[in-house]
Amino acid sequence: MKTSKLTFTPLTLAACLLLANLFVAIASAADTPSPSTAAQALIDENGLRVSDTPARELPGWRKPDKVVAWLLNPEHLSALQSVAPGARIVAVDSASQAAEEVKDAQVMIGACNPD
Repeated sequence: MKTSKLTFTPLTLAACLLLANLFVAIASAADTPSPSTAAQALIDENGLRVSDTPARELPGWRKPDKVVAWLLNPEHLSALQSVAPGARIVAVDSASQAAEEVKDAQVMIGACNPD
C-alpha cells in the first residue's frame, strides 16, 4: 500500500492555524456565562466596566505575594497557581479560616460574607 505524505505551504499552514484559533475563540466566547440578574444590577449600579488598561499597568500595582482562595471546587487551585506564578495561594474552606489567612494577603478570591 502506497502512503502519501501531506505537505503544507507556509501560507496554507498559517491559514489552518488561524482557523483553529478562530474556532477556539468562538467556543470560548460561547462558554462565557452571563452575569446573574443580581450581579448585573451590581455592575450597573456601580458603573463597573472593563478597562482598556490591564491592572498590571496601573501606577502602584505589584504582584501579590499571598492570595487567599475560597474555592467551591478544589480542582481550581492548580489553575490559579498556573496564572499566578510566584504568589503563595492559600486555599480555605470556612469564614474563620479565610478571616485568619486574609490578614497578611493582598488578594482574596471567593465568597463574600459580612463576617
